[in-house]
Amino acid sequence: MLFGSLVEAHDVVIFGQRGTGSAEPTLACPNVGELDLELLDDALDADAEVDEYGEAYAECASDLRDDGVDPSAYNSVQNAHDVEALRQALGYDRSNVLGISYGTRLGQTLMRLHPEGVRAFILDSVLALERQPTFDIPTVAKRAFETLFAECAASAPCSSAYPDLETRLFDLVDQLDTNPVSFTVADVITGAQYPAALNGTGLMDAVFGALYSKSSIAGLPELVEQLESGETSGIETLLSQEVSSLAFFAEGMYWSVGCHEEVPFLTSDSDLAGQTGDARYDRMLPEDNETFIATLCAAFDPGVAAPIENELLVSDIPTLLLAGVYDPITPPADTESLLAGLSGGQYVEFPHTGHAAMTDECAQQIALEFLSDPAVVADAACLADIDPPDWAPDLFVDVAFEPFQYETDLFSATGVAPTGWDSGGDGTFVKADNALHVSVILQQAVAGETGDLLVQNVSSFLGFDPVELDAIEAGGSRWRHLEAPTPGSVIDMFVAERDGATLFVLLQHAPADRDAALDALMAPLLEAMGS
Repeated sequence: MLFGSLVEAHDVVIFGQRGTGSAEPTLACPNVGELDLELLDDALDADAEVDEYGEAYAECASDLRDDGVDPSAYNSVQNAHDVEALRQALGYDRSNVLGISYGTRLGQTLMRLHPEGVRAFILDSVLALERQPTFDIPTVAKRAFETLFAECAASAPCSSAYPDLETRLFDLVDQLDTNPVSFTVADVITGAQYPAALNGTGLMDAVFGALYSKSSIAGLPELVEQLESGETSGIETLLSQEVSSLAFFAEGMYWSVGCHEEVPFLTSDSDLAGQTGDARYDRMLPEDNETFIATLCAAFDPGVAAPIENELLVSDIPTLLLAGVYDPITPPADTESLLAGLSGGQYVEFPHTGHAAMTDECAQQIALEFLSDPAVVADAACLADIDPPDWAPDLFVDVAFEPFQYETDLFSATGVAPTGWDSGGDGTFVKADNALHVSVILQQAVAGETGDLLVQNVSSFLGFDPVELDAIEAGGSRWRHLEAPTPGSVIDMFVAERDGATLFVLLQHAPADRDAALDALMAPLLEAMGS
């Protein structure tokens, strides 16, 4: 569980910054999210999208101002004052502060403005003060892609299953530019489905986004192989995850911050530095990106930060800096660069890891040791135990099971689950080491609800119409079997009624894993639940 070990050892306060999430007002741009969905099946390149997004952002900025929002009140300085005010309101003399991604930008500002309130910092996936990520995507993408190619080539499981990955990826980019593929993606939160198309630029963007997380990294070589043969289940999975996250963006906040404290310090030289000279990567930015950003910032007009916002932080506060070697947006060099100004700084780089190293148990272990005594160099021996990406998973060979039991006010269950799978909540078990081979098991007993009503409610929530298959006898119960293909996966539902309760088992797998999953899981799960 993310931050699980920290929660056990410390009070953990999560700061929701102004303009985001449930804050009022929120600086989200719903019209930009709507445009994202509209353009899913247009297969445009970066240049073709500039005008439409420019108009959408300008409209959002105007709407926010009409609602009384002043973008100049939304920046890292104001956020840092908010953090300090929160500390004082909670009555902490000093606190340890963890910042990830933009949180590291905020952390650096807090360190400068309110050092008196901080005992120690952990900065994970650092956004260096002198960077504006919108301008240098080609440069950081090239480094991250080359890390993928090199690590796959050095791994026997990856190189044997997916040889010559770099050449195949860029040949596929060219192929998709000529013949885009069409498919369907789904918002897993709302169940809504959308038509989508993928061209070469879309594939580059999808790979870039996948490099954020280890499970997605693991699926990238197979994604290339799938698309070479016209198989789209993998890209459906990855893009469905992106669609599902659109509702959590606060685009107006992003640009109020960026246009205030990052863009004003860019020059044409720094803009050109974002280009690599390699057309394969430089295509990821529109040719006239500088004009696009200038127009967008004029619309939000959040004012210009003081020059110190672009200067290296100098501090003696103990600081642990973390970085993942694959990180496509905040490369390790940016994190390590802070050491020049931090007399109490120490840096740890995590192998086989993307953005947000704190998602790894090893990083949490190192963080706990650091917080126990920030003056001592943290023991990073666990780095050697971090497994490489699961390039070629075989999930259902020699599956072992262990019993589980839970009971809540609404649901209960007694059954078995595969040993080593992660618990996703009551009766839910997940194997997600490779994003193209995510497997989910849900087991519940629901009192006072018929099987028909339960199937109807689940189907409505997930947005599909299941097909009834042949019934199954297991564990002394007769189980209805329903099937529902969804973008990137197949769902099997099993429903039985016994002793006044409806027994419910749901299995969700990648299409290629479905038969093996049923062979390995169906009988043991139904036997245990049914009896």
